[in-house]
Amino acid sequence: LCAGCGQCAVCSGWEVLQARLGGMKEGEQLPFTALICPNAPLAQRLAARAKAEGYKVPEDLSIVGFDNVSRLYHFEPQLTSVDLGRADLGRQAIRLLTKVIAAAGESSNEIEHVVCPETLMVHASTLAPAILTSA
Repeated sequence: LCAGCGQCAVCSGWEVLQARLGGMKEGEQLPFTALICPNAPLAQRLAARAKAEGYKVPEDLSIVGFDNVSRLYHFEPQLTSVDLGRADLGRQAIRLLTKVIAAAGESSNEIEHVVCPETLMVHASTLAPAILTSA
């Protein structure tokens, strides 16, 4: 996990956020409530960086990953993530590959559109924003 190296995607992303926010000071309330990351490892590194900067996940900042593999890394808090249904995706890929192999030598312009359902797996890295929950 990133420890503030200043060179990786996490540090670069955090620095861009800080620059766009005008250089927030440690512990200052963020003007947004969540970050959505393209994968779980990046989300985990951003959560660690946010914690190092004095923010609490998910109380100050909710973090969502995209691929639902955080449980494999034993990271706390377990990340809310979009599960792409990798098993179904794999089955569909094998089915299509088998179809292509079976049609070897035949010319075909057939296009098959496959939709694999995704699922939002809500875990401990997200909370409703305090703005919405305080009355």
